[in-house]
Amino acid sequence: MSKLYVDVDETLVFWPDPDRPYIGEYVINEELVSVLHKVIEASTYDVYIWSGGGKVWAESISRKLFGDYNLKAYDKFAMWWSLITEDDLAIDNREQEERRYLEKFKKVFSPEEFIISSEAPSGAPELPLYKLINTFCAVPANPGISLS
Repeated sequence: MSKLYVDVDETLVFWPDPDRPYIGEYVINEELVSVLHKVIEASTYDVYIWSGGGKVWAESISRKLFGDYNLKAYDKFAMWWSLITEDDLAIDNREQEERRYLEKFKKVFSPEEFIISSEAPSGAPELPLYKLINTFCAVPANPGISLS
């Protein structure tokens, strides 16, 4: 089973000022957390929570958001090079090319991209096209326009 490493700050939780995390009240990324609960329940991936804020912070958020699952938590910078393989996946607010700690992953999803990919039915087209179709089809018809 593939490993999925999920970042905490600006991925699972959002801070009032992303450049100054840990100041103020964070907001939970409820949509991503909901999708991850489904992923964990379906045993799609082995899910790990990690953070540049350290292992204790990652454990705290993991317990709060995924307490029943007892997910492993890591300090991102203490283990990124030794445990990550080219088969592993990640969800992070940073682009894969932006950060050295992301370079070994097979794929790094943005939170939005992972949410969209989890909504796509099996065999769906590329994610942006699926999202476009899903958005277009979800728009209610204008009652003043007749299609006949």
